[in-house]
Amino acid sequence: MDFLNIHLDGFQRHLLGEGYAPSAAKNYRFRASTFLKTSPNALNAGKIEAREIVESYIATVPRNTAATIPASAVRR
Repeated sequence: MDFLNIHLDGFQRHLLGEGYAPSAAKNYRFRASTFLKTSPNALNAGKIEAREIVESYIATVPRNTAATIPASAVRR
């Protein structure tokens, strides 16, 4: 298991602990994995640089992707 998967597993466990449905936690893990594969330098960036990387990534995501988020992703 590599460094990225260890952190993604921790992220998914954190979401489950916060009350997210298993399918929602899996969906967010997938999205985080996709982001980190396109921007691997985000892991080593400082807070300001990481925010800029995230904002530039969000700008490239099509606006209609909200339709793909399952209803279970909404917190109870």
